[in-house]
Amino acid sequence: VHLVALQLARPDGLILVKVASLQGSHLKLAFQLPGAKMRVGEKPSAAMRRLLLRDFRDIQSSITNAYRETNTFSKSSKTYGVSTTYKRTVFHATLDDGGYGTTPLSLNSVHGIGHIELQSCILFSGIDAIGERPSLNLCAWMDPAVLQVCAEAIENN
Repeated sequence: VHLVALQLARPDGLILVKVASLQGSHLKLAFQLPGAKMRVGEKPSAAMRRLLLRDFRDIQSSITNAYRETNTFSKSSKTYGVSTTYKRTVFHATLDDGGYGTTPLSLNSVHGIGHIELQSCILFSGIDAIGERPSLNLCAWMDPAVLQVCAEAIENN
């Protein structure tokens, strides 16, 4: 499975994290970098452009790409229960203007994480292609170390 992810950083070092996505009528916790699966034959740069157009259209002009790195890892698929190899290209970028309309959010006892205050939340929505369901993602600016703790708690539950 080929993936692209966006590690978008502000000047203060916080990165944009996809906290949850709307699936049906409920939010599914994620605590991961925003990203997308690549389509058959699609190059990583094309998949990133698609992600930016779909989810970050309003701030795309304020994003500056710095570099990208690719890593390969294997883990058990939660959907199918088989070992799956993932090839992920992470695009490291910065948000030039340093600010975007955000709202505080409080989560209580989420998957063993405990209480967490997210002071800078953003709701992104977009449509990937005609006929596809719209995406709705709750994102927040977080310290990379906090992201790691939250991601591990989600993975272990």
